[in-house]
Amino acid sequence: MFANRGRRGRLWLTISTFLLALGAIAPAQGTLPSFTDPFDRATLDATHWVVGRTNAYGSVVPTERGVQFSFSVRNNAPLFALNLWLNCRIGGDFRAQVGYRLETWPPANGIRLGLGVHPNPLPLGSTTLHGLTGRANGLRTVVSERISLARGVETLYPNGGEFYTSEINGREARLIPTAHREGKLRVRREANNYTTEYWDPIGRLWVPTGQWSVNPEVVDDLWVTLQLWGRERSPAIVVYFQDFSVEAQRLECPSGGS
Repeated sequence: MFANRGRRGRLWLTISTFLLALGAIAPAQGTLPSFTDPFDRATLDATHWVVGRTNAYGSVVPTERGVQFSFSVRNNAPLFALNLWLNCRIGGDFRAQVGYRLETWPPANGIRLGLGVHPNPLPLGSTTLHGLTGRANGLRTVVSERISLARGVETLYPNGGEFYTSEINGREARLIPTAHREGKLRVRREANNYTTEYWDPIGRLWVPTGQWSVNPEVVDDLWVTLQLWGRERSPAIVVYFQDFSVEAQRLECPSGGS
């Protein structure tokens, strides 16, 4: 998901998003298996959540205000990331969403937060999930994002800025400017299509940021992660994830929980 952005990839995703906005309204899926966690306790449900870390100076701490992700100014690796993995295997059509709130978030800071799904566990780490350990090959990675673009990274926005976007199989979709300091992100799959979205509180609707179609002959189980990441350097960052939920045609979670 950290590949260089290409003009053709962005154009393709923009066209897909436009077509989606014209005619795509998610059909009712009926009653599906689901898992929810409001993240309103000072303890983490260790049965269902696993913390992952890649070259990161920071922490993932459960609080009554949400799960707090934080970076310190010590981060200076080519890639640093914190992840909170849901220890549930997901199959078929699904919808996953989470709320976020930016607590300490300087402008043009270069940091990204997101809700992602991956076809194999742990593309950014080596923690064991559901009995599996290892790195993914990076294919079919889909992340719905709220980002702060650093200065000089994007020619259309040389001063940086605040945006919604998505990364789909390593290609970034269009950047949608936002002033939101809190909101919701969603990723969903229907048949062969993945869609990333953010919640518009004024229009009270989900706004798509990208869509991607998969090979119908390829059937993958998926893993959901909440993630905060960046490259090269980081200011002090504090964000909260809140009110997570997922529903899926097949949802295999470990029993128990705290």
